[in-house]
Amino acid sequence: MNLNLEKSYWKQGVSHVFGLDEVGRGPLAGPVCTCAVCIDKKITLPKDFILRIRDSKKLSPKKRKEIYDMVPNFPQIQFGLSLVSNKTIDKIGIQKSIFKSFQKSIDNLIKKYNITPDMVLIDGNQQIPNLIYKQKTIIKGDDKIFSIALASVIAKHTRDSLMIKLSKKYSQYSFDIHKGYGTKKHIQSLKKFGQCDIHRKSFKF
Repeated sequence: MNLNLEKSYWKQGVSHVFGLDEVGRGPLAGPVCTCAVCIDKKITLPKDFILRIRDSKKLSPKKRKEIYDMVPNFPQIQFGLSLVSNKTIDKIGIQKSIFKSFQKSIDNLIKKYNITPDMVLIDGNQQIPNLIYKQKTIIKGDDKIFSIALASVIAKHTRDSLMIKLSKKYSQYSFDIHKGYGTKKHIQSLKKFGQCDIHRKSFKF
């Protein structure tokens, strides 16, 4: 992983590049989580930290937590998070919920650090409707672009941590193990106990 794309934008005079990714598109339970990351162009990150960053799906939970815990050591790494509930997903659908969460994570980053994006880089191939900022979609961006990959790690750790916490309340579903995804164990629990408050009623299992 490297900062080549971000650096190319900085050289063009683009100061604030936001990288966005989502986690939780496919689970049968829990929220969708998105993160927007902005790297200050004056930052000097240790090479060993840069090399740690990759698509969150390619990292173990332990590695994701290590990265998440390291982020506060670098104040020039700025990020905003958003969670959109299963109830909203049932109401408006998963894709619109992701767009809604993307917008909220951008807004949270803007408010938290008082910065405005000059360019928004989005993992995937779908642009955010009605976004007032310039945006660019990048297929497999979480495997290519540093800010997107870091956003995926932060979002994944955040959502997984929430699902582990919720597993204490809904212990019969073992959310701490599968994080709400449709594993065999999860399906067996659903057939035995039915759906709980955090299940996506609009998703089939």
